[in-house]
Amino acid sequence: LKVLSKVTGPTTGKISVKGRIASLLEVGTGFHPELTGRENIYMNGTIMGMTKREISKKLDEIVDFSGVERYLDTPTKRYSSGMTVRLGFAIAAHLEPEILIVDEVLAVGDAEFQRKAIGKMKDVSRGEGRTVLFVSHNMASIQNLCTKSVVMENGGFVYHGDVIEAVDYYMRSNLKYSYLPLSDRKDRGGKGNLRFVNLVLRNEALHEINEAVSGRTLILDLSVILKSSQDNPKFRIMFLDTKGVVRFLCNNAFSTEQKLSLAYDKSDSSIVRCTIHDFPLPQGEYMIQLTCFGDNGIEDDIEGALELSVAGGDFFETGREQVLNEGVLVHNSFKLV
Repeated sequence: LKVLSKVTGPTTGKISVKGRIASLLEVGTGFHPELTGRENIYMNGTIMGMTKREISKKLDEIVDFSGVERYLDTPTKRYSSGMTVRLGFAIAAHLEPEILIVDEVLAVGDAEFQRKAIGKMKDVSRGEGRTVLFVSHNMASIQNLCTKSVVMENGGFVYHGDVIEAVDYYMRSNLKYSYLPLSDRKDRGGKGNLRFVNLVLRNEALHEINEAVSGRTLILDLSVILKSSQDNPKFRIMFLDTKGVVRFLCNNAFSTEQKLSLAYDKSDSSIVRCTIHDFPLPQGEYMIQLTCFGDNGIEDDIEGALELSVAGGDFFETGREQVLNEGVLVHNSFKLV
């Protein structure tokens, strides 16, 4: 994206662009920290080839959209990251570029601003007939905004075409990791002082299973190894549907009574058990993401840790299967076993 935006030159080859580009790739892109918000608006517009009169016509609209009117004459080095992103996006979107390039930097903003930003990008692309290049791992945003999609892997295109098919391709490609033992997974984040090494699913009788049943008890045994002492680590288990949307969430951080004291041992693993009574997800295919938070942030994070099939069940005890409402649910039942 930096090459496309002409921030960085290509090492080989060339980029051909037809039209004026505006981009928002990271917090503070194109801003001079010593200049005020107002001065940065004029500077950015000038860089894009606009006259002072053209920028002045858009000034009120930019300020109103960004919501930073109170701090317009404050140097942007005093802005929070959210304020900087809001003003940066407002400038990029309102100074009428033919091509608008936006990275996931919008995630820094609050939910209300993200909705406004998506709406503005829709207006720019569909209402005003300009091009928006939007890069995101949020499948819901991709489907909401885009008309064509490209999936990239290792710096190259692996799919180009319909949005829904692109999302399906992306989600399917992530499933290939779920067949690797957790101890062998290299595509993981975090500092690494705690590591997931195994995940086993069990039913209420503690028998190992490979399929959950809606409305029945589901137990997840997490084998973890500590490489340094951790004071009450927090475990999060997310269940995502095939579109990448979180449908269910378990997190012992929401409980003040379930403190976990894991033994510090570089070689032997501890087992943390999460028990979910009346498993609420309807029949379908899901992916499990595992995250552990320690004293200093994320220690381990594995997307697609396991592919989970859920069979239909009598959740409401009515004698028949029922479809549950979609949504994100929170559940707490963690203990050391």
